[in-house]
Amino acid sequence: MPGQLPAVTLREVTGDPEELRALQRVMASDEDYALRVTGHPPGPADAQSTLMFVPEGSSPDDKAPLGHVGRGRAGRGARPAAALPG
Repeated sequence: MPGQLPAVTLREVTGDPEELRALQRVMASDEDYALRVTGHPPGPADAQSTLMFVPEGSSPDDKAPLGHVGRGRAGRGARPAAALPG
């Protein structure tokens, strides 16, 4: 069907080393995005910081970090959480 998006599989990002490396690659791959969102270029610990940060008044239990499983590229302007290992 034209215009239909492909199906994706999402799963929780738990922070194991392989997931952190995948998330860091995604975050480092788009410096312009990091500059727009944070005002800074991507840093070497952005993946870990992203998983650890919670807004004031929230707890880590309020957070549900998700990533898509598998390979592929998001379309221009899309921002995946991470392409996690399958």
